[in-house]
Amino acid sequence: MTKSAASIIWGAPIFLVLCLIALCLCDPSPSRGEMYISGRDIGALGLLLLYSINGGIGIIVIALLTIGLVLGIQGLKSEPSKKPTAITGIAVNSIGLLVGICVLLPPMIDSVRTNMRLNIVLSEGKTIQGITFPKGTKVSYNSTGKLLVADLVADQKIQNIIFPKGTKVIFNKSGLIDSVCLGRDSTIQGIFLPKDTGVFFYPSGKIRAILSDKSFKMNNIDFPTRTILNLDELGRLQTAVLWEDAEIRGKQYKKNQHIKFDEKSNIIEAKY
Repeated sequence: MTKSAASIIWGAPIFLVLCLIALCLCDPSPSRGEMYISGRDIGALGLLLLYSINGGIGIIVIALLTIGLVLGIQGLKSEPSKKPTAITGIAVNSIGLLVGICVLLPPMIDSVRTNMRLNIVLSEGKTIQGITFPKGTKVSYNSTGKLLVADLVADQKIQNIIFPKGTKVIFNKSGLIDSVCLGRDSTIQGIFLPKDTGVFFYPSGKIRAILSDKSFKMNNIDFPTRTILNLDELGRLQTAVLWEDAEIRGKQYKKNQHIKFDEKSNIIEAKY
C-alpha cells in the first residue's frame, strides 16, 4: 500500500474526530471568544508541518488547518473587537489549506492511478514484458501498463522457473516475480511445495520465503501448517516462524516462536 493510500485510510477517521472536537468546542458566546486564538495557532502549526509532509502527516495537516479555520470564524463571530487577530487566523488557515491541497492532491491522484487495475482475459497469445502468455490467460495491469498479476492457464516458464497451470503470479514494480500461489504440487529449486503454497522471491528469482496451508517437509524437517520459512539467496533455510505448537527434531516449540537454523539446518536458537 502506498503512503498516500494509507494516509487516507487512517487519516480520514482522525480528520473527522478532530473536526467533531472542534465543533464541540466552538461556542459563539462571548465567553468562548478566545477560541480564534487557538485557531490561529493551529493554522501556524499546520503550515510548519507542511514542510515535512508525507503519508498520514498530510491528512493531519489538512485536519488541523480545517479546524483552525472553523475556530477562527467562530472567534470572529463571538468577539468582533478582536477582528484583526481573527482575520489573521482565518488567512493563515486558508492559505495553509490551499497549499496543503495542492501538495497532497497530485500524489494522491498518482497513487490512485498507479493502483487502478485493468483485468482482461487474453483472446490470443501475447507477449507482455518479455513473457509470452497463451490465449485465455487472465492478466491485470495498472494504469501505466505495468503487469501486476497473471493467472496461468498452462504450465509456463517465467524467469527460468516452471510454474504449473492454475498458479497466480504477482509481479513487482520492476516487472519481476514477487510471489506466486501454486496451482498444484510442484518442485521448485529442489524444494517440494504443496498446491496453494505461497512462494516469495528475491529479484534474482531465488526463493525468499515459503508459506503453506499444508504441513510439509524441508531439509528432513517436518513443518506444521502455515509455518513461514525464510531462505537466503543460496537456498539455505534461515528461520521458521511457527503458526502452531509443534515438535521439531524431538523438541517441543510454541506458536509464534522464531527458530533460527545454521547452514546445516541445525536449530541454533528459538525465541519470540
